[in-house]
Amino acid sequence: MKYRKKNLLKLFLSFMVLFSFVSVSGKVFADSPEENQDNPYLEKYLIEKENEDTPQPDDEDIVVDPEVEDQIIQDTLTDYYDADVKVGDLLVSLTGDESIYDQTVTLDSENRIKTMHKIIELYPTVNNQTEKELLSDYVNRYSLNSNDTQSIEFINEIRETIDGPDVSAFASYNGTAAGSWAYDNYNKYSKNYPKFTGDFGTDCTNFVSQAMLAGGKTKSGSWTISKKNDKYWVINSGDQLNYSWKLTDQSPWVSVKQFRSYWSSKATVRGYLNDNYIKNHSKIYNTSISKGDVIILHKGVLGITMPTHAMIISSYDTSKKDFKMAGHSVERQAKPLLEIMPAYTYVEFFEF
Repeated sequence: MKYRKKNLLKLFLSFMVLFSFVSVSGKVFADSPEENQDNPYLEKYLIEKENEDTPQPDDEDIVVDPEVEDQIIQDTLTDYYDADVKVGDLLVSLTGDESIYDQTVTLDSENRIKTMHKIIELYPTVNNQTEKELLSDYVNRYSLNSNDTQSIEFINEIRETIDGPDVSAFASYNGTAAGSWAYDNYNKYSKNYPKFTGDFGTDCTNFVSQAMLAGGKTKSGSWTISKKNDKYWVINSGDQLNYSWKLTDQSPWVSVKQFRSYWSSKATVRGYLNDNYIKNHSKIYNTSISKGDVIILHKGVLGITMPTHAMIISSYDTSKKDFKMAGHSVERQAKPLLEIMPAYTYVEFFEF
C-alpha cells in the first residue's frame, strides 16, 4: 500500500512528544502547543464559528465555561481527525482500496456511514486487538448522531460481548451519598485534589470523581490521582499539574472523553438525543436512573456528536419529573436537566 509521508511524519512527531504532556479534556496538552496544521475538521469548525451569529446564553443557563468547552471541542476535533487518519490507513491496508481513505477521513455523513458498514463487515476478520479497538472506536464516534441502526446495533453488541457492566461493583456504591456530597460541596474545593479554576483544563470530571468517591467508589486503574507536593493547587498549566499531582496520561479523572471511555464498561449506559429526552423525560425519570448517577453531555459539531461535560444527579424535581444536576466548571448545585438539554445534542446516563 502507498502510505502518506505527511501522516507518518505527523504520527512520529506525536510519539516523540507524547511523554512530556498530560491529558485534560481528552487531549494530550502542551503548555505552548503549536497550531494543528492540515486538519480539515478543525479548519471548518473555526470558519463556521467565525461566521456564525449565535446569541450568547445567559450566565444562569450555562453549566460549563463556553471558552473551556470551545477548547474541548477543538481538542476533540484534533483527536478525531488524527484517529480517522489511522483508521483510513488501516482500511486501505485491509482492503487494498486506496479510495476508502478519503471515504473514511471525511465530514460527509453518508461517507462515514459507508465506512462504518465496511468496518462492521471487516471486524470479524481482524485479529489484532489494537486494530479492532481502532475500528470499533470509529463506529462509536460517529454512530450516535448518524441514526444508522446497523452501526448503533454493532456498538451495543460490542459493549455487551466484550465489556458489559461491572455488576459486582454496583453494591459498593451509595448513589444517595454521592449525590448529597455533590449537592453540599458544589462550591467547595478540597486541597486533596487539584483545582481546575485557573487557565488549564476544566474541573467537571475532577468534581464528579470526588463525588463518586464519597459514594463508595474506590480509586482503581487509570481512574486515580494523588498529590505529590503542595506547590500547585490552582492549575494554570500542564507542567504545574505534572509537578504537584500524580495521574495517568489520558486520565479519566480529569478528561471527560477518557472518563466516558473508562466507565462505559463499568456502568449501565442509557443515551438519549436532545428531543427524545425533552419529549420523554417523564418516562425516563421513572426508569432505574437515580441520584448519584452521572451524565455525559455531548455537543453536536459538524455532524459529529462529542462528549464535552460531565455532571452528577444531586436531587430530583418530582413535580416536573426531571433530574437536577450538580457540577463544575460553572458551579451548579441542582440545575434541572431540562434547562441544560437545549444546549446539547445528546445525553448519556451512567448508572452505578
